[in-house]
Amino acid sequence: MIDPVDPLHEDDLAEPGVLDPSLHARRARLPEAAVLCFFPEVVAGFVEAGARRLTRLSSERESVVWEIEVDGRPVAVVHPGIGAPLAAMTLEELIAMGARRVVAVGGAGVLVPDLVMGHAVVVGSALRDEGTSAHYLLPGRVVDADPYGVEVLQRTLDAAGLPHVTGRTWTTDAVYRETRARVERRRAEGCVTVDMEASAFIAVARFRGVRFAQVLLLSRTSFLPGNRRYWPIYEAAAEVGIPVGIHAFGNSGWPVSSSGWPSFYMEEMIGHSQSSQAGLTSLVIEGVFERWPDLKLVLVESGFTWAPSLMWRLDKHWKTLKTEVPHLRLAPSEYIRRNVWWTSQPMDEPENRRYLADIFTWLGWDRIMFSSDYPHWDFDDPARVILFPATDEQKHAFFVGNAQGVYGSR
Repeated sequence: MIDPVDPLHEDDLAEPGVLDPSLHARRARLPEAAVLCFFPEVVAGFVEAGARRLTRLSSERESVVWEIEVDGRPVAVVHPGIGAPLAAMTLEELIAMGARRVVAVGGAGVLVPDLVMGHAVVVGSALRDEGTSAHYLLPGRVVDADPYGVEVLQRTLDAAGLPHVTGRTWTTDAVYRETRARVERRRAEGCVTVDMEASAFIAVARFRGVRFAQVLLLSRTSFLPGNRRYWPIYEAAAEVGIPVGIHAFGNSGWPVSSSGWPSFYMEEMIGHSQSSQAGLTSLVIEGVFERWPDLKLVLVESGFTWAPSLMWRLDKHWKTLKTEVPHLRLAPSEYIRRNVWWTSQPMDEPENRRYLADIFTWLGWDRIMFSSDYPHWDFDDPARVILFPATDEQKHAFFVGNAQGVYGSR
């Protein structure tokens, strides 16, 4: 007889799983404190700075657990993988190897327009629109985060002077089924962000009896990045000498175009380069690079083949309209050449690859850093990126040297 109960509503929480994570996980013993970091460039920075390799997770062949030291105490750091099932497996294995206090740091889409770049969102609760959490908790629409973890994150962000809010996130499995009607319903239920892992993380941590907290950082926003409300971020970054990275994706509640919502995903994908151009124009014209000449800006996953034509257009209009922006003492292209770097993915692929070589030369081989975007479906294979004549010195700069120059080496 077929059980009429929805599979996600079956109650077998008291039974052990066939696969025990304590047996499935590697035998390494981890520090009790762990960070699940969704930003691969940050993890790579720790590695460059000398992080110690601890183990490789069995749940994801490419996930290596690293150990860093914070205030004299060891902390495990790993990229958890994208999506609730894989992220939950990662957390399960960390717990099996000794992690007891875990913080997740990642990005999220924005559902309300008053959240802006630079604000962190401490996850206070999560709406469970995914399937993984149902295998750890009884059915329910919302799961509350660990109050202790929330309080610790709030205190930490306050002490660091970082703007933040505490709110509800909508955790979903289906990126391409975030309909407008559903987005409006989630806003009505108090969700301020959308992500793919938070409710599963909370469920696993509660089921296994460990401390967990999560902070989400926002991407594409409702104010252009040159706006003065962001200037404290640039000032702080320039003062301590760290680069600011702006990722092309995300959702601020506003369309990617200047004239309405697109109908197809392809339009959205192409629109990211348009929004990146608008953001870079804002940073230049508002005077961010004039005010902080040592600031390093990295445009992540924005493409870069559009940059030459934008720089030509900016210089042309600056020559005739410079009286409107007397604070700009250099031509716009000079600020971009001095202060901006690009990651390579997504790399445009013209039929004649020499056209791409011309753009590398025009922007400068010291301005573009290789990025694969692995494991996404459209990732760039490093063996098939430079399919045009280039010297060994140029290739080394592209694959290694530029990133070391921007982010620092060990």
